[in-house]
Amino acid sequence: MRRIEVEDGLHLRFPRRDEQFNQGVEIGIAAALMASEEPQFTHKVSRDSVQLVLELAQKMRYRVLVIAAGELGATVEFTHSRIRPRLAVV
Repeated sequence: MRRIEVEDGLHLRFPRRDEQFNQGVEIGIAAALMASEEPQFTHKVSRDSVQLVLELAQKMRYRVLVIAAGELGATVEFTHSRIRPRLAVV
């Protein structure tokens, strides 16, 4: 049974549900956040959900950056495409 993060400090668990159900919940949460047209936000997803989130974000006009990845999951930063990217001289 895996913990799914809704927001900081709020997690869900679904006993007796398979991993495919958990992925659906994760993608649904990310889709709801993007549908609210937040200009920028971060969200944690499982490693298996990262590719699905990337595809969905592109269709919903968000740029995505995986800012942390581990064995269990990844933290993904979403930025709406109407916000110009921050450029830095390196």
